[in-house]
Amino acid sequence: LKLQFLYFIDYNFMKEKLAYLLATTLVVTVSASEPENTPLDATPYDSESAHFDGYCASGVEVTGSGTLSHGPYGDDEGLCWFVTCDSPSDLQLEFTSFDTEAFFDIVQVIAFDGSTHSMAGSYSGYDLPPSSSMTMANSQSGYLIHFKSDGSASKNGFSLNYQCTQKSSRFDGDCVAGGEVLTGTGALSHHIYGTSDKVCWFVTCDSPADVLKLEFHRFSTEADKEVLRVMEFDGVSHSLANTISGHLSYSYTLSMALTNSQSGYLLHFEKETISDFMDLDNENGFEINYHCGKRVVEPVDSASAHFDGYCADGVVLSGKGALWHNQGYGNNENLCWFITCDSQSRSLILETTSFETENGFDYMQVIEFDGSTHSLLGSNTGGGGYDDVLPKWSMALPNSQSGLLIRFMSDAAVTRSGFSLNYQCDTDMVSYSGGPQFDGYCHIGKVVTGTVGTGTLSHAFSNENLCWF
Repeated sequence: LKLQFLYFIDYNFMKEKLAYLLATTLVVTVSASEPENTPLDATPYDSESAHFDGYCASGVEVTGSGTLSHGPYGDDEGLCWFVTCDSPSDLQLEFTSFDTEAFFDIVQVIAFDGSTHSMAGSYSGYDLPPSSSMTMANSQSGYLIHFKSDGSASKNGFSLNYQCTQKSSRFDGDCVAGGEVLTGTGALSHHIYGTSDKVCWFVTCDSPADVLKLEFHRFSTEADKEVLRVMEFDGVSHSLANTISGHLSYSYTLSMALTNSQSGYLLHFEKETISDFMDLDNENGFEINYHCGKRVVEPVDSASAHFDGYCADGVVLSGKGALWHNQGYGNNENLCWFITCDSQSRSLILETTSFETENGFDYMQVIEFDGSTHSLLGSNTGGGGYDDVLPKWSMALPNSQSGLLIRFMSDAAVTRSGFSLNYQCDTDMVSYSGGPQFDGYCHIGKVVTGTVGTGTLSHAFSNENLCWF
């Protein structure tokens, strides 16, 4: 039972405060023969629509941008509206008027992500509620507006504006008109002719993969006037990866990790001027290979302690010789070689003689094995340049089971020539080691010492860079 008083005067100037009530509601509990307490919030409903389930048996769904108004309302109302967008977007609610009976007639704003509801706010009275906004996770998400009034004292109600702001699509900005979608593994070729040109492509994968790569094999455009912009798209927004114009005299690779099925590369090519007819060259343009793939394989168990954790099996080499894997390797390789020496040797030296792998994706690892445990000495990728410094390694052998494990890993796309190296076991009791006396000339070397007198140093082996002090 509610008693509503119409007047309120507070005579503060009187020592004895005399007060009359104005627009104030007093709640009195009345007990009947069977006492019953009725909660103010609505009893949860079962609904055929997940949007309204738990709040209303049914409701009204509104989409896009517009205005939702309700009022003056009646007694004992329980109504629902579901506000959503035609496609996943940024959704915003902003109340423009609000007048309900304080504490008794309530407007609830409830976020729905497609499966569960979460309360964003519960409001009553005459103060404007704050605005609410959400980024829709999917096409089923949105805001549920739930209004509940009790059995008396209705007011003017409320109104709100709702607005959908489209999330950034694959083709955005200069490519808003759309373009060609390329998926999986393939090649993109574009030749430049005399007319002005504005073209867009979006490159992605058929299903989420670890990495998407673009490999530029040929690129020849008029510098600053014919420009290719490459942008990464993570499913929500674009970021510039590179701007390419002019001539590339080398193979160039871009790569990105894919976060979801919507992500990929947006390519926007623009030719700002019309070339003179005599300057037309059908060879001008670019060719790009695109690849989707997984990263390198995970560690594996092996029956041999040499390869355990790296390869299921491998090749064992000993003594002195050369290892070649430089005739063009394949995709998804995971290969191991274990290089060791006989029982009379005290040290092992490796010197790389050629090295070219896909930078950042295909690796040669050199791992020291002391007979029981492995420790990584180096992980190498890239190479292929004339000025590249080829790596060298050495190891003092503590026992006949020790040596150096060479592991090569390639991913699912883009290959290079590979690598080659020489290996040599030293039977001298003095091991090769690093030191300041070799700095600038050799990674390692051998210090030869003795008493007063003359000694002999002899050595014959091709393709080496060794030092003695």
